[in-house]
Amino acid sequence: MARYLTQKYDGSVNTSFYDLANPNTRSAHPDLAKEVDANRWNLPLVAIDDKILFSGYVDHRAIVKYIEAKRVQSS
Repeated sequence: MARYLTQKYDGSVNTSFYDLANPNTRSAHPDLAKEVDANRWNLPLVAIDDKILFSGYVDHRAIVKYIEAKRVQSS
């Protein structure tokens, strides 16, 4: 998905992947890990602009639709 978004938007979309099931990743991102635990969110999570959009699944079409709407809104 990250590669697809980078290609589709010519590098103007940045993606990050954090494996919060990995204890080392949880240690590196303690605030995020605490928020996930406190809200009982299921992994995987998808967040755009620091807003959690999906918990427990990844909807590729909805991600693209959301990004497209944000781009239209910004122009």
